[in-house]
Amino acid sequence: MMTGQRWAKVPAWLVASPDITDAEIRLWCAVAARDGARGCIASNATLAADCAKGVAVVRRHLAALVAKGALSRSFDANTGARTLRAYVTPRAVGAQGARSGSTPRGEVADPPRGERAHNRQDEQISPPNPPSGGIQSIRFSNRDRAAVAKACQGVDGTGGGGLRSALHALKARGRTDADLLAAAAWMQANPGLSLPARLDPINLKETDG
Repeated sequence: MMTGQRWAKVPAWLVASPDITDAEIRLWCAVAARDGARGCIASNATLAADCAKGVAVVRRHLAALVAKGALSRSFDANTGARTLRAYVTPRAVGAQGARSGSTPRGEVADPPRGERAHNRQDEQISPPNPPSGGIQSIRFSNRDRAAVAKACQGVDGTGGGGLRSALHALKARGRTDADLLAAAAWMQANPGLSLPARLDPINLKETDG
Protein backbone atom coordinates (compact mmCIF):
# COMPACT_ATOMS: atom_id res chain seq x y z
CA MET A 1 0.00 0.00 0.00
CA MET A 2 1.20 3.49 -0.80
CA THR A 3 2.65 5.40 2.16
CA GLY A 4 4.28 8.77 2.63
CA GLN A 5 3.63 11.94 0.66
CA ARG A 6 3.12 10.91 -2.94
CA TRP A 7 1.22 13.22 -5.26
CA ALA A 8 -0.77 12.79 -8.47
CA LYS A 9 -1.76 15.95 -10.35
CA VAL A 10 -4.87 15.03 -12.33
CA PRO A 11 -5.32 16.84 -15.70
CA ALA A 12 -8.73 18.38 -16.39
CA TRP A 13 -9.20 16.51 -19.68
CA LEU A 14 -8.97 13.19 -17.82
CA VAL A 15 -11.66 14.20 -15.32
CA ALA A 16 -13.86 15.60 -18.09
CA SER A 17 -13.58 12.60 -20.42
CA PRO A 18 -17.01 10.93 -20.59
CA ASP A 19 -15.40 7.56 -21.42
CA ILE A 20 -13.12 7.30 -18.37
CA THR A 21 -14.79 6.10 -15.18
CA ASP A 22 -14.15 7.34 -11.64
CA ALA A 23 -12.53 4.00 -10.75
CA GLU A 24 -10.18 4.28 -13.73
CA ILE A 25 -9.21 7.82 -12.70
CA ARG A 26 -8.41 6.51 -9.21
CA LEU A 27 -6.13 3.86 -10.70
CA TRP A 28 -4.52 6.48 -12.98
CA CYS A 29 -3.71 8.51 -9.85
CA ALA A 30 -2.08 5.47 -8.22
CA VAL A 31 0.09 4.94 -11.30
CA ALA A 32 0.92 8.66 -11.62
CA ALA A 33 1.96 8.84 -7.96
CA ARG A 34 4.50 6.06 -8.60
CA ASP A 35 5.54 7.32 -12.06
CA GLY A 36 9.06 8.68 -11.69
CA ALA A 37 11.79 9.26 -14.25
CA ARG A 38 11.85 5.53 -15.06
CA GLY A 39 8.08 5.03 -14.99
CA CYS A 40 5.85 3.01 -12.68
CA ILE A 41 6.96 -0.59 -12.17
CA ALA A 42 4.44 -1.50 -9.46
CA SER A 43 2.71 -4.87 -9.82
CA ASN A 44 -1.04 -5.29 -10.22
CA ALA A 45 -1.18 -6.50 -6.61
CA THR A 46 0.55 -3.35 -5.38
CA LEU A 47 -1.77 -1.10 -7.40
CA ALA A 48 -4.75 -3.08 -6.14
CA ALA A 49 -3.66 -2.39 -2.56
CA ASP A 50 -3.23 1.32 -3.40
CA CYS A 51 -6.78 1.53 -4.74
CA ALA A 52 -8.43 -0.97 -2.36
CA LYS A 53 -9.53 -3.01 -5.39
CA GLY A 54 -9.09 -6.58 -6.54
CA VAL A 55 -6.25 -7.58 -8.86
CA ALA A 56 -8.70 -8.58 -11.60
CA VAL A 57 -10.36 -5.15 -11.41
CA VAL A 58 -6.97 -3.41 -11.65
CA ARG A 59 -6.01 -5.55 -14.64
CA ARG A 60 -9.24 -4.63 -16.42
CA HIS A 61 -8.96 -0.91 -15.63
CA LEU A 62 -5.31 -0.80 -16.75
CA ALA A 63 -6.26 -2.27 -20.11
CA ALA A 64 -9.04 0.30 -20.46
CA LEU A 65 -6.75 3.24 -19.58
CA VAL A 66 -4.14 2.09 -22.11
CA ALA A 67 -6.81 1.72 -24.80
CA LYS A 68 -8.20 5.19 -24.02
CA GLY A 69 -4.79 6.86 -24.18
CA ALA A 70 -4.40 7.76 -20.51
CA LEU A 71 -1.56 5.30 -19.81
CA SER A 72 1.21 3.62 -21.79
CA ARG A 73 2.44 0.11 -21.07
CA SER A 74 5.70 -1.49 -22.21
CA PHE A 75 7.55 -4.70 -21.38
CA ASP A 76 11.22 -5.56 -21.12
CA ALA A 77 11.99 -8.12 -23.82
CA ASN A 78 14.49 -9.94 -21.57
CA THR A 79 12.88 -9.94 -18.15
CA GLY A 80 9.24 -9.35 -19.00
CA ALA A 81 9.13 -6.50 -16.46
CA ARG A 82 6.30 -4.06 -17.10
CA THR A 83 6.57 -0.27 -17.07
CA LEU A 84 3.55 2.05 -16.92
CA ARG A 85 3.57 5.75 -17.76
CA ALA A 86 0.80 8.23 -16.92
CA TYR A 87 -0.01 10.76 -19.65
CA VAL A 88 -0.98 14.33 -18.75
CA THR A 89 -2.07 15.44 -22.22
CA PRO A 90 -4.70 13.73 -24.37
CA ARG A 91 -3.47 11.59 -27.22
CA ALA A 92 -4.90 11.90 -30.73
CA VAL A 93 -6.02 8.70 -32.47
CA GLY A 94 -4.09 8.01 -35.67
CA ALA A 95 -5.33 6.39 -38.87
CA GLN A 96 -4.49 2.88 -37.71
CA GLY A 97 -5.90 3.29 -34.23
CA ALA A 98 -2.47 4.02 -32.73
CA ARG A 99 -2.28 6.98 -30.38
CA SER A 100 0.27 9.76 -30.62
CA GLY A 101 1.11 13.33 -29.66
CA SER A 102 1.36 12.44 -25.98
CA THR A 103 3.43 13.76 -23.09
CA PRO A 104 4.58 11.33 -20.36
CA ARG A 105 4.23 12.54 -16.79
CA GLY A 106 7.80 11.66 -15.78
CA GLU A 107 10.79 13.29 -17.41
CA VAL A 108 12.25 10.98 -20.05
CA ALA A 109 15.93 10.21 -19.52
CA ASP A 110 18.32 8.61 -22.01
CA PRO A 111 18.36 4.80 -21.59
CA PRO A 112 21.51 3.35 -20.01
CA ARG A 113 24.08 1.61 -22.22
CA GLY A 114 22.86 -1.78 -23.33
CA GLU A 115 19.17 -1.11 -22.74
CA ARG A 116 16.99 -2.03 -25.70
CA ALA A 117 15.53 1.02 -27.39
CA HIS A 118 12.17 -0.63 -27.99
CA ASN A 119 11.63 -0.96 -24.23
CA ARG A 120 10.84 2.79 -24.30
CA GLN A 121 8.88 2.90 -27.54
CA ASP A 122 5.75 4.29 -25.83
CA GLU A 123 7.80 7.29 -24.63
CA GLN A 124 9.07 8.04 -28.12
CA ILE A 125 5.83 8.01 -30.10
CA SER A 126 5.79 10.82 -32.66
CA PRO A 127 2.78 12.75 -33.94
CA PRO A 128 1.36 11.37 -37.20
CA ASN A 129 2.88 12.82 -40.35
CA PRO A 130 0.61 15.50 -41.81
CA PRO A 131 -0.76 14.95 -45.33
CA SER A 132 1.00 16.66 -48.22
CA GLY A 133 -1.60 19.43 -48.22
CA GLY A 134 -0.94 20.33 -44.58
CA ILE A 135 -2.14 19.20 -41.14
CA GLN A 136 -5.50 17.44 -41.18
CA SER A 137 -7.82 19.60 -39.10
CA ILE A 138 -10.89 18.48 -37.16
CA ARG A 139 -14.04 20.18 -38.34
CA PHE A 140 -16.87 21.09 -35.98
CA SER A 141 -20.18 22.00 -37.60
CA ASN A 142 -22.25 25.00 -36.56
CA ARG A 143 -24.62 22.58 -34.81
CA ASP A 144 -21.71 21.00 -32.91
CA ARG A 145 -20.52 24.42 -31.79
CA ALA A 146 -24.03 25.54 -30.83
CA ALA A 147 -24.57 22.35 -28.79
CA VAL A 148 -21.26 22.92 -26.97
CA ALA A 149 -22.11 26.57 -26.24
CA LYS A 150 -25.51 25.63 -24.81
CA ALA A 151 -24.08 22.78 -22.75
CA CYS A 152 -21.31 24.97 -21.32
CA GLN A 153 -23.89 27.52 -20.20
CA GLY A 154 -26.21 24.84 -18.82
CA VAL A 155 -29.11 25.94 -21.05
CA ASP A 156 -29.41 22.71 -23.04
CA GLY A 157 -32.11 21.26 -20.79
CA THR A 158 -29.81 18.85 -18.94
CA GLY A 159 -29.28 21.10 -15.95
CA GLY A 160 -25.51 20.69 -16.30
CA GLY A 161 -22.92 23.13 -17.52
CA GLY A 162 -19.19 23.32 -18.06
CA LEU A 163 -16.65 21.16 -19.85
CA ARG A 164 -18.11 17.76 -18.97
CA SER A 165 -21.55 18.75 -20.27
CA ALA A 166 -19.96 20.09 -23.45
CA LEU A 167 -18.18 16.79 -24.10
CA HIS A 168 -21.37 14.84 -23.47
CA ALA A 169 -23.09 17.08 -26.02
CA LEU A 170 -20.41 16.32 -28.62
CA LYS A 171 -20.56 12.60 -27.89
CA ALA A 172 -24.34 12.67 -28.30
CA ARG A 173 -23.77 14.14 -31.76
CA GLY A 174 -21.63 11.16 -32.70
CA ARG A 175 -18.17 12.74 -32.50
CA THR A 176 -15.21 10.38 -32.04
CA ASP A 177 -13.09 10.02 -28.90
CA ALA A 178 -10.25 11.83 -30.70
CA ASP A 179 -12.59 14.76 -31.42
CA LEU A 180 -13.69 14.82 -27.76
CA LEU A 181 -10.11 14.82 -26.46
CA ALA A 182 -9.07 17.60 -28.86
CA ALA A 183 -12.14 19.66 -27.92
CA ALA A 184 -11.47 19.11 -24.20
CA ALA A 185 -7.85 20.21 -24.55
CA TRP A 186 -8.88 23.30 -26.56
CA MET A 187 -11.54 24.37 -24.05
CA GLN A 188 -9.17 23.78 -21.14
CA ALA A 189 -6.47 25.91 -22.78
CA ASN A 190 -8.90 28.60 -24.01
CA PRO A 191 -11.53 29.11 -21.30
CA GLY A 192 -14.41 31.29 -22.37
CA LEU A 193 -13.67 30.98 -26.10
CA SER A 194 -16.06 29.29 -28.52
CA LEU A 195 -15.09 25.97 -30.06
CA PRO A 196 -13.51 26.74 -33.47
CA ALA A 197 -14.94 25.48 -36.74
CA ARG A 198 -11.57 23.91 -37.60
CA LEU A 199 -9.06 22.67 -35.04
CA ASP A 200 -5.52 21.38 -35.51
CA PRO A 201 -5.58 18.25 -33.27
CA ILE A 202 -1.79 18.09 -32.93
CA ASN A 203 -0.97 21.69 -32.00
CA LEU A 204 -4.47 22.52 -30.69
CA LYS A 205 -4.73 25.68 -32.78
CA GLU A 206 -7.59 27.11 -34.77
CA THR A 207 -6.99 26.65 -38.49
CA ASP A 208 -8.38 28.34 -41.60
CA GLY A 209 -7.93 25.50 -44.08
